[in-house]
Amino acid sequence: MADAFPPLEASRPPWYKGTWPRDDLDYHRSPVPNLEEREAVIRKQCRDLEAAFVHNRVANRLDADGEATVLWPVKGLELPLATIGPRDVIRSSADLRSLLRTEILRRGPDAQPKFAKVKGRESEGLFILVPDSYLASQETVEVISATYVRQVNNVKLADCQVSVPVIT
Repeated sequence: MADAFPPLEASRPPWYKGTWPRDDLDYHRSPVPNLEEREAVIRKQCRDLEAAFVHNRVANRLDADGEATVLWPVKGLELPLATIGPRDVIRSSADLRSLLRTEILRRGPDAQPKFAKVKGRESEGLFILVPDSYLASQETVEVISATYVRQVNNVKLADCQVSVPVIT
């Protein structure tokens, strides 16, 4: 065994000017970070993500292609100038409610909304009938859910039990 070779050791090349990786190895340090270090890294990543999200939201706040919709005025909507004078001030929702009640009573029974209970959907509550939405060919009418006003449905008129509320 006299001809045994010495163990090979990597030496730094002559053109390399920095510290060689083997010079600053710490054999006592674990390569896996402890719990506090991992949580600190996670907190820093969360802060960076939140900052990036806020930056992107602020940078793109004017680029809302396709999100905006045109809102047209309601057909036939009139401000009742006879009932609302320059001195009349609506101070609360009760004042607005009483003003609406008097205007509906002034216009007659056709101004009152018509409600309906739909057969098979009684658990959803009352529906508001959309005026002038009756289709004679299909015998359907459009209804709006009283709880979810953005939800419009077509139902058979025969399935509707129509009622007009009495406003006093």
